[in-house]
Amino acid sequence: MVKFILSLFRPFRKILEWAGVNYHQFEVILQAKLTMDNRKVLGHNNQQKAMKNALGMQVMIYTMMGGFMSMMLMKGSGALFFFTTIFFSFIMIMVIMGLISEFNTILFDTRDNSILLPRPITPRTLLFVRVMHIMIYLMVISLSLSIIPLIVFAITFGVAPMLILLADVMLMTIFSVFLTNIIYMLLMKFTSGERLKDIIVYSQIVMAIIFMGAYQLMPRLAENEALISSFSQIKLWMYLVPPFWMSASLTPIINGGFSLQSAIFLTLSVAMPVLGLWILSSVLAKSFNQNLATLDQGDTKSEKKKGKAEKATLVDFLARIFTYSLDERTSFKTIWQISSRDRKFKQAVYPALGYVFVIILMTFINGHTSMADIVESKKFLLLIHVPSFILFILTFSLRFSDNFKASWIYLTIPVQRPGHIISGAFKAVTVQLYLPIFIIVNIVTIYIWGAGVIGQIIFGLCAALMMNYVILLLQPAIFPFSDEKSAEQSGRNATKSMLMFFTITAMGGLHYLLLYLNVNVLNVLPLVLIVLFLLSRKYRLTPWNKMTNFV
Repeated sequence: MVKFILSLFRPFRKILEWAGVNYHQFEVILQAKLTMDNRKVLGHNNQQKAMKNALGMQVMIYTMMGGFMSMMLMKGSGALFFFTTIFFSFIMIMVIMGLISEFNTILFDTRDNSILLPRPITPRTLLFVRVMHIMIYLMVISLSLSIIPLIVFAITFGVAPMLILLADVMLMTIFSVFLTNIIYMLLMKFTSGERLKDIIVYSQIVMAIIFMGAYQLMPRLAENEALISSFSQIKLWMYLVPPFWMSASLTPIINGGFSLQSAIFLTLSVAMPVLGLWILSSVLAKSFNQNLATLDQGDTKSEKKKGKAEKATLVDFLARIFTYSLDERTSFKTIWQISSRDRKFKQAVYPALGYVFVIILMTFINGHTSMADIVESKKFLLLIHVPSFILFILTFSLRFSDNFKASWIYLTIPVQRPGHIISGAFKAVTVQLYLPIFIIVNIVTIYIWGAGVIGQIIFGLCAALMMNYVILLLQPAIFPFSDEKSAEQSGRNATKSMLMFFTITAMGGLHYLLLYLNVNVLNVLPLVLIVLFLLSRKYRLTPWNKMTNFV
């Protein structure tokens, strides 16, 4: 497989050498990286076999997602320009989000500096190895998303237009990768050290939220007839938006009427990825590795953190309220501190906080629904249950860390029940990140629907915690931040995302059924509280022989 991937780069050898890359070094280093990816031991407790199928699972999930997008392309040539623009925007969003959430660690892997830079390897060569290493995985994403649309395109318009669409998908992927890397490298050029790390993390979070909002907005745009008709004419601003380059050059080839405007868009769609390649190699690559070295260095100035004593007092107070034992309280306070400082944990979790507000806003922004209709509806169930996404993401993210090898420290802890450690960790991130969002969202719920929904809010909170404890007990028990997260786990993460979506939907559906049957949830609440107490107690009493990493 590695040899096949490397063979795909050989036709472009002259282009890479033109960009200043030593092709022999490029191929050798890339081969080593891909070989290490294949040999990497993923997870613990005989999970390697399951993880070998992660890439196949990832392809299947993205293929299904692309299948939904292909339905727009089946509407024919009448609105082809609009729907191909939506399709290319979708590809661009998914590639950029993949780079932000999964593969940025490859780009910013500072270990290469100490291993490779002392050898006679040019900075351009090393940078292109990083970028192409990422590109291989992102091409898998974009091509998986495009499999069904390509088939639909071939059936509807013919094989030649399908091949043009395939070329445009690959060009869009290349341009998306270079665009994101240029932004990152410009940030590295104007800042350094700890501040750079924070800027990168928070910019990734903001970008992920923006792209999630755009993803939610796309289906609504597809139903807007006035918007579709407005695409009948080329506007000046379209020359600044990459998806328009691809669709405005593809549509005239299929429908006829190729003009000077079409030629300009075709030139942009081909030239801009090449220009991005040149900018990376000639302008930014020279200082990239020097700036990257600052990521391993902290700021020289020591900043005094105001309110540190007050914050510690608050954490102690919350730990006493939500924990039962000294071991659980210690874990609560420790994980609280780690989760508030660990950038990778923030990067994995914080976008979910924004997603909650995006989903809620997109659901309520509807020109055909008045405020009076909203008050009469049961949409408050959405505000109650959508924050549960945060809870489930916390459950999955809490187990991973780049420093997972340090988990040997758990073996030295003199505790009889490791469940106290994992229970305290779960409670810490729940109180720190889930409860504040849940309270903020449901203050709005009470403001719109009145105090009569307070009972529904309490029931929803308890039901969400109950279902999350069920999931915690069903999956293998593992200490916090003690497992490895690698690029190949995207397939398993996608499966967990589907399970999370199904669970939250089922929980909201059950709540709606109780309301539909005129069942007073306050009568059911004592039973839910009893089950929640028993589940939390069982999780807290998890014995050592149930801990996956240390059996």
